[in-house]
Amino acid sequence: MQNLLVGVRPGAGRRCLADSARHAVCRAAGALEMPGVRRRARPVHGAGMIHHGNPSARLREVFSRIQAERMADVPLLNPALTVETVGFRLWQDSWLGVLITPWSMNLLALAGVTPFAPLGAHAVDSLALPDGAVDFHGAFEPALGHYRQASLFSPMWQFAHQDAARATAEEVMNLLFPAAPAPDLSRRRLFGLRA
Repeated sequence: MQNLLVGVRPGAGRRCLADSARHAVCRAAGALEMPGVRRRARPVHGAGMIHHGNPSARLREVFSRIQAERMADVPLLNPALTVETVGFRLWQDSWLGVLITPWSMNLLALAGVTPFAPLGAHAVDSLALPDGAVDFHGAFEPALGHYRQASLFSPMWQFAHQDAARATAEEVMNLLFPAAPAPDLSRRRLFGLRA
C-alpha cells in the first residue's frame, strides 16, 4: 500500500505518510529543545505589529490600494465616496477611529503598545470605551498586522457624498468619546458659596 502512495501529494482528505512522520519528528525535536532538527518558525509579515504613531496615513494608503486592487470590480462600491480616516486617537494602548471606504464604515482599533493576538472567525473582543463597551471582530492585513473592527455601515449606499459619511463618522466618535463638561469657575463655586 505504501508503494502505491509514493509521490502522491497530500490533497483533500489525503495525508502523505512521509509528511506525518516529518511532523512527528519536528514535534519531538521541539519538545526536546533540539534546534538543529526543529522546523524554523516562519515570520508572518505584519503579525505583532505595533503602531507607534497615529496610523491614519497608513490606513488610507493600505485601503486605497485594496480599493484599487481587490475591490475594483465589486458592484457594492459607492462611487461618491473615497477612503478616509476620522478621529483616530490613542485610547488605553490602542489607536481608535473610524475608517470610511466606498464599501463600508468601520470603527477600528489598532495596536498602539502591545500587539493584538489573532482572533478566531467568530470570536469577539470587547473594548471598554468611555460611553460603554464595544464588541470588535478580528481582522488582519499584512501591512497593518492584526487589528480589531466593528462594522458601522455596509454597504454605503445611504451616503450621497463624502461630507455626509464624514459627518456620521465624526458623530460616532463624539458619541463614543463625549467631551468633558467645562469646569464651573465662577467665584461663588470657587469659594464654596451657594447661589
